Amino acid sequence: MAEHRYCYDLPIGTLSCRTLAVLDLCRFVVNSRDVSSVALPLLRVLHLHSVTFAAEECLPKLLSGCPIFEDFPATNLKIDFEIAAINKSSLDSFKSLSLLVRAKIEYIRRLNLPLQVFSNVEDLDLLIERRYRLKEEEHDDDDDDWVYPEFVPECVSLHLRKCTIHCYKGVEGGPRFARYVMQNASVLHTMRICGLSEVLRFEIEKELSSCQKRSPTCQLSFY
Repeated sequence: MAEHRYCYDLPIGTLSCRTLAVLDLCRFVVNSRDVSSVALPLLRVLHLHSVTFAAEECLPKLLSGCPIFEDFPATNLKIDFEIAAINKSSLDSFKSLSLLVRAKIEYIRRLNLPLQVFSNVEDLDLLIERRYRLKEEEHDDDDDDWVYPEFVPECVSLHLRKCTIHCYKGVEGGPRFARYVMQNASVLHTMRICGLSEVLRFEIEKELSSCQKRSPTCQLSFY
């Protein structure tokens, strides 16, 4: 295997092994050749850690070749050694992960995708690396606000009971996402927001306390 900046090329045939049920990749490079014919019909668990994708289309092509996978922990994904941004155009190649029930995606700088992709997920853990700025005029062009989706998936509107948002170093989209959840989750019991500085906590608590909640039993708390 050829080393490429502390990562290694995938062994030939790895992504076309039809008998694989679990695949755990750590510090590998996935290039266009590797995903030209992905065939993992029995794969149910896909773990990706510090995996670099040589081109933007490599990740959706990989996922589209895993028709029944249920568990997707992913940490520190990169595209050509830049932090990966998973966006709607990338997801068009596989539309919806209908059998996915658990997803843990960490250290993604921007996650810009429709929530209905995770419509059947029972356990979703996202850590999005973003910066939060109090003053609107200080926003960077690369740090656009989290946008309200037009569609509210049933996992949020009918089933979500507890939501915890960890704002590591301050996450710009966190409060906006919290407001979206509280306005649409009919059985939400607890909304917890963690990791804010005292100044940010005061500002965001004031903002979210006035938010209209769909669930009459929803309790907002900060830690």
